[in-house]
Amino acid sequence: MYKKRTSVLFAVWIVSVIFLCLTAEGADAFCVYNNSDLEFQVQETHGGRKFKEFIKVISPGNHACCNWKNKDCNAKGKKDSTVKFLVAFTQVLPINLCVDFPVKAGGWLSVSGDRKSPYKCEAYFDESWDKDGDDQ
Repeated sequence: MYKKRTSVLFAVWIVSVIFLCLTAEGADAFCVYNNSDLEFQVQETHGGRKFKEFIKVISPGNHACCNWKNKDCNAKGKKDSTVKFLVAFTQVLPINLCVDFPVKAGGWLSVSGDRKSPYKCEAYFDESWDKDGDDQ
């Protein structure tokens, strides 16, 4: 009896997971990607709730996200609302790379560059975007 009940519960769990995966929309988050060779801190300067806004330290090759429906990160709660960021490198001397850099709440920010090529911030927004699907 116990084995049969465990099998049924496992089957229900699998079906639930499959259902959730099939019904999930694209990545409902803004993300900040570190495509550079230096660690940086990103801080939301506009669009989030005071003292609850998005602040993360992101190492090279990593990213951090916040769901655009989260009012802490996007007070207006709209996918095309504008949020702004300060990106500052944390290694050696603090250097502000991007100040009040605008990004759509449903889009993403890419920070790229290395010691041989200029560091830069680029914003992207695409209604149909689902870059990696795991950032909800």
